[in-house]
Amino acid sequence: MSDEPQTGDKKGKRRRAAVRGRRPPPRTSATTPRERGVALPHVVEELKARAEEAERRAREISAAYRRIESERDAFRERLARDLERRVDLAAPR
Repeated sequence: MSDEPQTGDKKGKRRRAAVRGRRPPPRTSATTPRERGVALPHVVEELKARAEEAERRAREISAAYRRIESERDAFRERLARDLERRVDLAAPR
């Protein structure tokens, strides 16, 4: 006897049972449920809003970091110029 699932029908004959795969059905031309006209559940909407908020916050933090980094570089350049000027003033002539 084979390991394949089988079912018996009324006449005693055996036939294969239908096996369903776990893969989702292929997507249509509309890529998101909203484009297909399907309303998303409230939980999905909430998670989407949280993800968008996190992305916005990450962009803000990244911009602040770049701004601070440029201010730090400018400060270092000012310190170097100031030190150079002080050395020139203190050098005997």
